[in-house]
Amino acid sequence: MYWIAYGGVVKEPHYPLAQVNIARARAPLQDPVMAGFVEQLPVINALADASPGCVWRLQSDTGDITYRGDDSL
Repeated sequence: MYWIAYGGVVKEPHYPLAQVNIARARAPLQDPVMAGFVEQLPVINALADASPGCVWRLQSDTGDITYRGDDSL
């Protein structure tokens, strides 16, 4: 468990902090302009999973949830 400093006093947090990153891609994931991003996804996801504070990551059945299938945004 990580401890958080509040005004110089260190206290155990009462709840976990969650973060979700949502972005609009410059092109479909299959487009060559996205190749560098797509190639690094397994590396970045592995780093996240191995990080000491990671308790959960949104995933699909295949382990990757980069694309949810909604192009209407």
